[in-house]
Amino acid sequence: MKQDSYTKYKIIQPCIEDKVSLSGIAIASSIPLRTLQRWCKLYKDQGLSGLTHKTRSDRGKYRNISMQLLHFIEGLALKKPKVSMAAICHKTSELAKILNEPTISYNTIFKIINNLPKGMVVLAQEGDKIYEETFDLLYMGVFAGRYEISRKRSLALCL
Repeated sequence: MKQDSYTKYKIIQPCIEDKVSLSGIAIASSIPLRTLQRWCKLYKDQGLSGLTHKTRSDRGKYRNISMQLLHFIEGLALKKPKVSMAAICHKTSELAKILNEPTISYNTIFKIINNLPKGMVVLAQEGDKIYEETFDLLYMGVFAGRYEISRKRSLALCL
């Protein structure tokens, strides 16, 4: 479970200020000793900001996939008519062999396709008419104390 920096500090504070042993704190708090040692070092080196959770610099990226393969997968996923997941996996593994790259797992390909913006998928596969009906912007205004939501051509009252 992730804890905020202040909570981490409160856990290690007796060790820093009162010289209580970390092993005693580890037993009392059910936190591994090595974790508490790391927190103490981070606090001594960087202060309270050192205890904050750092997000990965490569978060949301696919580390073992070349941009060429990534664009290939996205292109197949946006093709009309819709290409099946099995066909995308098969074609991707063929291209990976040609490029002398490792094959990509079904799960990774599934994640890539699911991370595509839904609007982009609808626009590519269904066309602009369906896209407009599904993702058209809504404009909100107040009319006589009630909220009014309007599309390009239609009005709907809510509440």
